[in-house]
Amino acid sequence: MAIVLRFVDKQGYIRERFFDIVHAHETNSLTLKKEICDVLSRHNLSVQNIRGQGYDGASNMHGEWNGLQALFIQECPYAYYIHCFAHRLQLTLVATSQEGSESDWYLITARDYKMGSHFSCICSLFTEYEDICSVLIDVINYGNTSTQRSEAHRVYDFIASFDFVFVMHMMRDILGFAQVEEEFENKMIQLHYRIDVFLATVDSQILEMKNRFKEDVIELLILSSALHPKDNFQAFNIERICQLANKFYSANFTNQEKLHLRTQLELFQIEFSCNSQLQNLSSLQELCQVLAKTRKSMCYTLIDRLIRLILTLPVSTTTTERAFSAMKMIKTCLHSRMEEDFLANSMIMYIEKEIARTFDINSIIDDFDKIKSRRAQFHMSHTVK
Repeated sequence: MAIVLRFVDKQGYIRERFFDIVHAHETNSLTLKKEICDVLSRHNLSVQNIRGQGYDGASNMHGEWNGLQALFIQECPYAYYIHCFAHRLQLTLVATSQEGSESDWYLITARDYKMGSHFSCICSLFTEYEDICSVLIDVINYGNTSTQRSEAHRVYDFIASFDFVFVMHMMRDILGFAQVEEEFENKMIQLHYRIDVFLATVDSQILEMKNRFKEDVIELLILSSALHPKDNFQAFNIERICQLANKFYSANFTNQEKLHLRTQLELFQIEFSCNSQLQNLSSLQELCQVLAKTRKSMCYTLIDRLIRLILTLPVSTTTTERAFSAMKMIKTCLHSRMEEDFLANSMIMYIEKEIARTFDINSIIDDFDKIKSRRAQFHMSHTVK
């Protein structure tokens, strides 16, 4: 089991750091919770400070009553569980697609039938009948060759005959009725797929999404969008932001701070309308970074705190999946008998290369030497003459 911590640093950047990997002998929720709590307690981290948790879609993780997320919520009600959105959407689409393949036919558009094209030709012939006869008469009288004149004469005699005119009128009426019947049939087919298939599929998708995306999590995300800076804070809503703080993060704000939050929001609304540094932002992370960079976070401390709480929510388990990919590269057939501590430490060094590069070799040697007295001498003595 890989443990990844998500937090927002002082500069306003979202960080997801690989923390530890634990070999769980049992996969039930109680055992997993105990292992996670042991890891957190070894590093003096309290479960009460958890503000979000995310796991895979296994039943022992997301179970509403006995799952791992439920056990943590019982101990810390503000540790909101958010299943990976990409995974949830994929499960929703798979479940919906299994309802039936008939909905695929709705994407096929009605094609043009030969009957309809014949009816169009008959109508065009009726409209241009007199012009056609006039052109044929001109060719008969003024044709360049005798062959053209004789052919035009033959065609004119044919279309001017009673049989041709009678059949033309009859075919127009027959094809006209057939065209109306065909259009009616096409409309009925489209109506069938629209009501019986398409709307039924949409209803199934909505029902599946409601089952996958819980109402409390959706409400949390909707209220959080009121702070989104997109389109120059178009969605900014003071009432929703205050409702977010009161309902979902009441433990992080005192009653006095909740009243003061509204005042800060009103001042912030004036600020972002005239401050160019707060405009044209596209995400909450950018807003948090700008507040930290311009030191506006010192003026709007409560708003900055609320933004950081929102950004802490885990929306994806990508970093955790990458940790298992890294373990496959470290624990190869040549290192198949690595102990748990050595494997965890090796993975931390491999995954968190950015931090590992900042380590000083001499400081590592000093810390290792201070652990206990050793036979080997790590520091060379220097004598000054």
